[in-house]
Amino acid sequence: MFKNSLKTLFLAYARAGNHPAKLRIIAWIARLAIPARGFTTQIAAGFVMRLHLYDHLERCLVLRNHYEELTSKFVCANTHPGMHCVVAGANLGYYLLLISQNLSGQGEVLGIEPFPETLQRCRDNLQLNPSLQTNIKLFAGALGTSSKSGYITIPPREHSGIAQLSESSQNALPIEIRPMELLLRQHGLSKPGLMILDVEGSELEVLAGLGTEIPSLLLIENDPGNQIAHGHSEAELFKKLQHMGYTLAHLDGREANLGDFFPEQTVVAYQRQIAPVWIK
Repeated sequence: MFKNSLKTLFLAYARAGNHPAKLRIIAWIARLAIPARGFTTQIAAGFVMRLHLYDHLERCLVLRNHYEELTSKFVCANTHPGMHCVVAGANLGYYLLLISQNLSGQGEVLGIEPFPETLQRCRDNLQLNPSLQTNIKLFAGALGTSSKSGYITIPPREHSGIAQLSESSQNALPIEIRPMELLLRQHGLSKPGLMILDVEGSELEVLAGLGTEIPSLLLIENDPGNQIAHGHSEAELFKKLQHMGYTLAHLDGREANLGDFFPEQTVVAYQRQIAPVWIK
C-alpha cells in the first residue's frame, strides 16, 4: 500500500525543483513503492484520479499537478452549467471530469474512447468522483463518417492517448465506429456547445460524421504528422473547418495560420455567432 504519508512526500519531491538524476530517482521510487494500479490523489483541478508514471498524462499530473494548462483554462472559461459537451478521445477521463465539474450537475458530457484498457481506466477515474460521473456518458468506440466496424491500434503503455484507427487488424483491436450525429441522438443529447477533438489524424472522418450537429466551439489537437499518416494535411483540415463556417484561432484569440506553432497542439475553431473567452 502506498501510504498517505509516503504519497505526500513523493508528490512534494516530484513537484519540487529539478536536479541531476531526479527523473531516474522518481522512476526508482515508483517501481519500489507505487502499486501496479497506481495511487489515488486529488489533483489541482479539484477532482480525484488514479495515477502512476507509465502514461504521459499521468506523468504531467504527478510531476506538475496539471495537464495542458492553457487548454484546461480555456475549457473551464468556455463551459458552463446547462451545456452539452463532447470529448472525442476521452483517454483517462481528465477532460470529462474537468468539464463535468464546470457544469455543476446541469448539462451533460459525452466521452468517446475506443481503446478498451484506456476506457476501463477512464471508468475507474469516473467512479472515484461519484458527484461528477452522474452527467458523464461513455461510448466504447470511435467517431467516423458512418456506422461500421473497424480497428484501433494498440498504443504504447507510456502514451495511451495515441491509439489510432486502422484499416488492418495487425497489432490492432476490433471496435465499433459511429457518426457523432447518431451518437448524440442515441444518448439524447443536443448540439454540443463545446467539443474536444483528439483523434490522432482522423479529424476529417469525424467532421464528415457531424451532420447537422456542428459544435459551436471545437478544440482540435493539431498534429500534422498524424494527419499525413491518415492521408490528409493540415491545409485540408483547415480548409474543411473554414468551409463548415469556423473561424480558426489560437487559445489567446490570435488568428490561426498554416504552419503556426500551436501551444499544446490546440487549435480553436469557433462559429461566428459565439464569442469565446480567450486565454491571455
